[in-house]
Amino acid sequence: MGDLDQPKVCTATVPVARIEHKCCECGRTISPGTQYYHLKALWDDSWGTFKWCNQCDAVMGAIDHEFEFGRLVEYAADAEMIDEESLQELQELGDRLVQEDGDGRRI
Repeated sequence: MGDLDQPKVCTATVPVARIEHKCCECGRTISPGTQYYHLKALWDDSWGTFKWCNQCDAVMGAIDHEFEFGRLVEYAADAEMIDEESLQELQELGDRLVQEDGDGRRI
């Protein structure tokens, strides 16, 4: 999986969790009954699967920049939205953005 390479195959969904999942960006638990974002993609010869919460999706939308999954803290710090390496600030920012947007969903 290269730096920002486009996948050969990609499936993106917004399902409702039936079991607990962990957000690949902030690490918070995605509880059963909660809507979340799921991406499965093929880069070169390897598959990647990413699941992220509504709060991180709201931050992604606010950054409006392409980035690699798992590096949202770094990109939010580069955009001067949070302090570098601050996972707690990322979670708080996501909570604020979701509250401002109503439900935080970008479908």
